Amino acid sequence: MVREYTTTFLNVAEDAYHRRVKMEAIISFLGALRGLGAICHILVKGTVDRLEDGPFKDSITCSMDVDTQEFDKKVNNLKDKFMAANIYAYKVVADILFNGILQAQLYVSKLVECRKAALPHIKGERKYFLCSLLLLFARIAIECSCNNQYISLLIRYLPLATV
Repeated sequence: MVREYTTTFLNVAEDAYHRRVKMEAIISFLGALRGLGAICHILVKGTVDRLEDGPFKDSITCSMDVDTQEFDKKVNNLKDKFMAANIYAYKVVADILFNGILQAQLYVSKLVECRKAALPHIKGERKYFLCSLLLLFARIAIECSCNNQYISLLIRYLPLATV
């Protein structure tokens, strides 16, 4: 799934660079950002669900719900802004791409922080490495849509894979 989103991000970034972005591509791009956020949310929720019921679990769950609603609202606003631009859409494309990536990156970062907070409180469970790896790839996919510095991104986020 993340691979499909990465392809969408890279194609839109390339099209934007060549100033040939189509309306459908921007809508797909925003949908891919939303999908990537949903995957990360599901992965982190799996970790949070392993917490004992109580105020700490409720606090993290509430925080995740607020962050999800905020992210969805911001992506919807970007889509509305793009649709409203209609004739002059090319003028807002760079803004939509930048803000979309920024909002997704902030959202994924918040989810990673929720997961980090939950992990020390999980009793008798493995610290699921796969979840960290998928969150790592999600963050890389988002950033790679802006530039192709894969190596520097891997070096930058490699420590996250051990969380």
